[in-house]
Amino acid sequence: MRCVVLPWTSRTKVFTQFVPSFKTLLANQTSLSSRSFSAAAVSSSPIFAPRAPTTAAAMAGTYSSRVSIAPMMDITDKHYRYFMRLLTRKTVLWTEMVVDNTILHNTENLEPFLGFHEDEHPVVAQLGGSDPVTVAQSAKICEELGYDEVNLNCGCPSDRVSKGCFGARLMYEPTLVRDILTVVKSSVSIPATVKCRLGVDDKDTYEELTEFIRTVAEAGVTHFIIHARKAWLKGLSPLQNRTVPPLKYEWVYRLAEDFPHLMFSINGGITTYEQMEEVLDPSKKLIGVMLGRAAYNNPWMFADIDRRFFGTPNIALNRREVLEKYAEYAQEQQDKYRISTSVLTKPLTNLFFGQSGTKVFRQRLDHGMKYKENIKSTLLGAIAEMQQVNRQVLEERPPRTDEEAMLMKQIQLQKAETMASPSGDPVAAVTSLMDAIKLEQHPESIQQQGHD
Repeated sequence: MRCVVLPWTSRTKVFTQFVPSFKTLLANQTSLSSRSFSAAAVSSSPIFAPRAPTTAAAMAGTYSSRVSIAPMMDITDKHYRYFMRLLTRKTVLWTEMVVDNTILHNTENLEPFLGFHEDEHPVVAQLGGSDPVTVAQSAKICEELGYDEVNLNCGCPSDRVSKGCFGARLMYEPTLVRDILTVVKSSVSIPATVKCRLGVDDKDTYEELTEFIRTVAEAGVTHFIIHARKAWLKGLSPLQNRTVPPLKYEWVYRLAEDFPHLMFSINGGITTYEQMEEVLDPSKKLIGVMLGRAAYNNPWMFADIDRRFFGTPNIALNRREVLEKYAEYAQEQQDKYRISTSVLTKPLTNLFFGQSGTKVFRQRLDHGMKYKENIKSTLLGAIAEMQQVNRQVLEERPPRTDEEAMLMKQIQLQKAETMASPSGDPVAAVTSLMDAIKLEQHPESIQQQGHD
């Protein structure tokens, strides 16, 4: 079950073809048997020399990881990330996992793999790989492209990833993970973090988890994002690995207690504001919460994230404005890169989650794909359809501030009291009162309605 690591000299043959100056580093590191790297030797190499941060977030000093969206294959591409940035300024966005060799073999055309819009900051590039050299070189490229952080994937359980000896399989090799991060951190000036599971297969005791954390932290890693489930590399599909292994949040809380000098964020099974507030309670000592499928299945919940969890005003666009702004972006992308309408509409699929009209909206997107419309025509057509079906939900917007949220709640309560008067409509009064109760918990949606 362990990763087979080729000798140092064999693993660098291909790499030296890309970067001749890497021979300087190679001369100082002739054996991998000790699993030890010289940070000084790495830093002195021209290709690994740290550079000053250049990204917007880095120049601003720092950013908060209080809420982030998990890396998801075939979901968190640059179009999804741009769409989500129309809903939330503060949430940290992540790329899909990008394999180190994919980056190094496509240095002349990295747009499909690492391209991103300047509005996406703060944005994290997640890397997959098990070779300290190639992962570090990929991290360096990510930094030069402007990413705010790089992350090593130690949690993906898919067969394809596992056969490549990275992802969750790396949890079998904490010393290798340490060595990878040692070289990475000596190569870049942006943060380098680790995302992992609680364990893998039968290597799943709390003691083994703490040994992994302790060993990897020797590289200088200070932030771990923990998916609060173990991974089964054989017998379960990636989908089953997201649901079958039991969640153990208490293990993540315990890590925060046992390693007070490190930072931990939690991921897995969190879908509501209430759950987010619970895991972020100061008593849990976690610095952040990461949402995955919930962010794709119900993206509109992020329209109220900045106010609720960062204490800053929401962007407060309504769904119409979001679609109009995204249409301009998407048309530009389609014209420039010939991206299909189906790829560009995928992030929008669940924009009307839980609302009357969802089916109509999706059918209009499908129509645009079927008849090969350009993306802007498809989205403007979808807006027109929703205008007829559910104008209220198309136009409603989340409260920008706490004061607005309170005012909206008071208006709903006042309406309920008025309708409950002898001259009022008792049915409408009950409906209005229910709206007020829902507004207290979900201010971004005044009238939640059922699926079509």
